[in-house]
Amino acid sequence: MVTFSRAAATEFKKRLVGLIGNAANFVEIKTFHSYCFDLLGKIGTLEASSNVVKDAAEMIRNGEIHKRYWAVVETPPNPEEGTLTHYIVRDGRTNRSRAYDKPKADGKKAMLNYRVLGCSTRYTLVEVELLTGRHHQIRAQLSKIGCPIKGDLKYGAPRSNPDGGISLHARRITFTHPVKKEPLTIEAPVPSSWKGV
Repeated sequence: MVTFSRAAATEFKKRLVGLIGNAANFVEIKTFHSYCFDLLGKIGTLEASSNVVKDAAEMIRNGEIHKRYWAVVETPPNPEEGTLTHYIVRDGRTNRSRAYDKPKADGKKAMLNYRVLGCSTRYTLVEVELLTGRHHQIRAQLSKIGCPIKGDLKYGAPRSNPDGGISLHARRITFTHPVKKEPLTIEAPVPSSWKGV
């Protein structure tokens, strides 16, 4: 399994241990960066393949890695599809970020595209495409427009999920394979806890 951050990998492993116990030790979870470094072992030495690391870093810098997330939100966004642009200010003390409409001194520009995929009687499934990568960006921006993620007490959800997590799922990552130079898409299955939402 490939995740986008070490924090996500750690959190997922912790939840997996809670769900399936020691069997979780047989599930390998890597960050995208680790995946790229693992490719080095398959294609030769670091010296012979230094372009792989350089190319992967360049892809990250240039926004050539496309990340799609699914979020179950409490309130449907209006309009059902659009682009959000805010300025994110991170508070390290509370491990929370706040989205502002106008530039702030410590703020970083944050952009994402979103679209509604479906609705139930209580919740709405939204696909999010990150255009920038900021701390808690999706959580802060959806909360800012009045659409907190289900279970996300920190960003305005009225109640927690039974497992204590939030209903945000790293659904798909697409990038150019650093060796084969072909498009590669990795898609994660929908969490089982989402059934019946």
